[in-house]
Amino acid sequence: MNKLLLFAFTICFSFANGDMDISQTDIIPRSINFIIFVAIAYYLLKDKISDFISQRIKSIVKQQERVQNILNESRQEKEMAKKRVLDAEALALKMQKSAEDELVLIRKSIQDSTENDIKNISKQYEDKKSLEKSKIKKSIAKEVIEQIFDDEDILLDDNMIAKMITHKVA
Repeated sequence: MNKLLLFAFTICFSFANGDMDISQTDIIPRSINFIIFVAIAYYLLKDKISDFISQRIKSIVKQQERVQNILNESRQEKEMAKKRVLDAEALALKMQKSAEDELVLIRKSIQDSTENDIKNISKQYEDKKSLEKSKIKKSIAKEVIEQIFDDEDILLDDNMIAKMITHKVA
């Protein structure tokens, strides 16, 4: 309140000499009055201005800290994302290697299975071939023997029959 009265008194005092014309005034008294006015205004408003400035500084600092925290969080998230990407790349390489190894094993397994099947089929063929040969030999031998025994005109001894069978079978 005292500040307000002092301000009002100063203003009244500066305008007390009202019959003066501007042309009769000097710049020095006007400058002094202006300096006094600024000093009184500063004296009255310095607390409010300093409070306003300090509040503004604090709000700017808080905002800067908040932005800095967001920036740090973003950097951390970026680093985590980079790490996840590197982990994913390593996992992809490991999976690719594993798939290639499995492919080699599957190829080898199929090749071995195919070779075994071919061997088995070949063995079966040879067995069947030898079985058929023996069947043919038996049927030829049976045929020859039946022919010899059916034909009564032919008189043969045992040696001759054996030679004929051996010759026919071979």
